[in-house]
Amino acid sequence: MGSPGTMIRSVTKSDSADISTQTIQGVKYYPRAILVMHDGSAVSNIALIGINDGDTSTILLKVPAGSVIPLQTKKVLSTGTTATNIYAIY
Repeated sequence: MGSPGTMIRSVTKSDSADISTQTIQGVKYYPRAILVMHDGSAVSNIALIGINDGDTSTILLKVPAGSVIPLQTKKVLSTGTTATNIYAIY
């Protein structure tokens, strides 16, 4: 990730809407990483689309609670995502 994040925001899973960008010193940024702090089972699924992937290039991961995914992410999809309490790190 290079340097630590400076903001954290809750992510709403959506198959259509992008994660909101944050403006820092006049520049718009997608999150630098995704934090998954899900409830329930030890491992959950998360479906992502990276900022340079087309809208059909889905990455499906199985992640334990507390995982940080160091991927600039455009969407966290509802379809395929069982994880809850998902946060974007900017």
